Amino acid sequence: MRTAFFLVGMASAAAAQVTVSGAVQYEDRTYDAAGFNGTTMRPVRQADVELLDTGTSVALGSTDETGSFSFSGVAASSSLQVRIYARRAGGKINAVVRNNAGASAIYTALSASIDTSVTTSFGTIDLLQTGAGPAFNIFDCAVKCFQYLASLQPSLPAVPPPMTVYWELNNANGTYFDNAANGIFLLGLVSDPDQYDDDIILHEMGHWVAFNFSRDDTLGGPHSVIDQLDPRTSWSEGWAHYWSAAVRRFFPAEYANPNLQVDNFGSGNSVFDIEAPSFPTLAVMATNELAVATVLWHLIDGNTLSPLGSGSVYEPEIWSSVSVQIPLQINITLEKFHSGLTVVDPAIMPTVSGSETTPGIFKEREIRYYPDDSDPNESTGTAAPLTLGPVGLVQRTFFTPGDDWYSVAATPGLLSVQTLNLGDGGDTVLELYDASGLTLLASNDHRSSTDRSSFVETPVAANATFLVRVTRGGTVVQYGYYDLQAQVGPLPPPIPPHGAHHCGALGMDAVALLGLVRLLRRPRC
Repeated sequence: MRTAFFLVGMASAAAAQVTVSGAVQYEDRTYDAAGFNGTTMRPVRQADVELLDTGTSVALGSTDETGSFSFSGVAASSSLQVRIYARRAGGKINAVVRNNAGASAIYTALSASIDTSVTTSFGTIDLLQTGAGPAFNIFDCAVKCFQYLASLQPSLPAVPPPMTVYWELNNANGTYFDNAANGIFLLGLVSDPDQYDDDIILHEMGHWVAFNFSRDDTLGGPHSVIDQLDPRTSWSEGWAHYWSAAVRRFFPAEYANPNLQVDNFGSGNSVFDIEAPSFPTLAVMATNELAVATVLWHLIDGNTLSPLGSGSVYEPEIWSSVSVQIPLQINITLEKFHSGLTVVDPAIMPTVSGSETTPGIFKEREIRYYPDDSDPNESTGTAAPLTLGPVGLVQRTFFTPGDDWYSVAATPGLLSVQTLNLGDGGDTVLELYDASGLTLLASNDHRSSTDRSSFVETPVAANATFLVRVTRGGTVVQYGYYDLQAQVGPLPPPIPPHGAHHCGALGMDAVALLGLVRLLRRPRC
């Protein structure tokens, strides 16, 4: 009897093993160019899930792309629950959403209990906007970021470098990436709810990507899309704008206009376009973040000035330059990306750069990474002639290695030579030589403490030829461009030596000035 009971008991235990399943979704806020416009439910994808029996962990798993999960071989119980984590470390994803850097608590959600004698399904677990929804929207942005990253880099390990995002309701400390903490920090204000601003979240994740898979030398600080910035900062911000758009473009069912960058507030929003782009007369040069974002975007989404068409074009080349070439360099700017792209695929560079006479993606934004028509002029023997006067104002680039040399035939008067309208972060040093190129007559680095252009002048007694040397200044930018002008004006009147004067005139002036009618002293000369 005892043996029979044991066998029956074993059979009952085996029969009591069940498969439990369910799905998780979160409430997202939808938006367009006009701001928030509603809500929708989206699956909680690729999130860690823990099965609990009376509060004790009995199994671990994760949701799939539809937000579904399943655990098989589970002992029947009347108190099964699942805990869903805003976390995943596997499947080429390694992301977690925590409340703050102090407590560092992971966001989770806990289901209601089920009794497997009644049902083996948890059904659909809804994480609402008023509860866990915000944290899981942030987590879904991280999932999107890693999935796009994996499409660019198939060799991405199963557990990549960790991405930690800190967010909590009512946090007012700002939205930013902190490279010291290797963490992303998001606002949580009712007046500025960044937890649902996917464009902004993915922008900060772009900074994380640059820090962990490339190199970022930004100076940080305040900035806007219409500012001219240090070229290291404009590259960093432009890259982050681009990354946000590129990730959203990878998920077309969710984002209709990835070229638009929307920042929602409690009572409104701001928006700019990286395709057109917005502020076209200000979004120019490599020192503007919107211009940087626009040229990167046109490399993958087509460009009206080139035969690229639409659709993905140069995404692999972009990623190779960013992840392989840039980390080998310092002072990372758009030109370092450009030089990396030249190494990756030289054949595409005419379309990318343009030239003095042909259009190009970079040239469209007044980024002049090409030789000017005076090249080659890197020596005194190849000095390019420079025409005198306002009509002689010419635009020149530093794209070709070496200094730029020019010759100018001057007439009598005061010869002045100057650089003007520096672009792409250019910085000039100007030197004026005699015709031999050996005798330095004048030189200037910065025209003033706030102006990196240069100005030199020298008197000319008779018709003569002079040589002008324009050298790169600074250490951050190698290329850059400038306008160059030479003019001859009248010589200024001679200045008497210090203390010289006409004795008689000075004597009479002294009498008149002092009213010394009776005191007629002869001035001593």
